[in-house]
Amino acid sequence: MSNIEIASTLLSVSFILFFAAYKLYKPEPPLEPGETTEERAAWRHIKGIGGIWFQILALVGFFIFLASLKYFGFWDLFRP
Repeated sequence: MSNIEIASTLLSVSFILFFAAYKLYKPEPPLEPGETTEERAAWRHIKGIGGIWFQILALVGFFIFLASLKYFGFWDLFRP
């Protein structure tokens, strides 16, 4: 495979990971009338799990994105 094919594959994978991480992120909804603190604590637990996966996927996607820039030759622009 050429460098362009490798770079485009890595770039595609990184965008898929970013999209998956975005879909896992769940913002906390507004407090409903009559909602108890136990229900809100359960929602925070679910959000915490999604938040961890969001961070992991986003970090992996970012490093794959940086690797794709290497194969595109982006880092060669900064060599003296």
